[in-house]
Amino acid sequence: MDLILEPATLEDYEEMIDVYSELVDLHVANLSWKFQRPEKEIFSKAYFEECLKSKNNLILLAKQKDKAIGLVNVKIERSAKIPLYLPRRYAKINDLVVKESFRGKGVGKKLLEEAQKWIQAKGVTDIELEVYDFNADALAFYKKDNFQEVSVTLRKTLKTR
Repeated sequence: MDLILEPATLEDYEEMIDVYSELVDLHVANLSWKFQRPEKEIFSKAYFEECLKSKNNLILLAKQKDKAIGLVNVKIERSAKIPLYLPRRYAKINDLVVKESFRGKGVGKKLLEEAQKWIQAKGVTDIELEVYDFNADALAFYKKDNFQEVSVTLRKTLKTR
């Protein structure tokens, strides 16, 4: 596969939205109590512009034949200033998505590897991310790269009176 990884630019906005679209569909289909398909835009152009300007944010695109087929969105964060928490910097992978027709071909692995290189170059050693339990493929993908499960979110819906 002829794969090119490059930092996103604002000119890539429409292609990024196209890649995100499959992720949105997956979340809406599995968690309709939490997610909805936006009427206008998934993310605003201003949101992407803010991410792209920040030295603590990376949006890396995977392209094949000049067409985006995947992306990773990473941000360097600081722990909350609460006495209980150790002061630390960590990387948060907000999104890693590969278009369905390109999954299982190493695209996600290459995006994750490049993201980890960028994180290390920032002097950061911890990475955090969230995966919903319906997304078994993503969970297996991250565990294969030695990510460890450290938290579980529970939910309960109460009956109305």
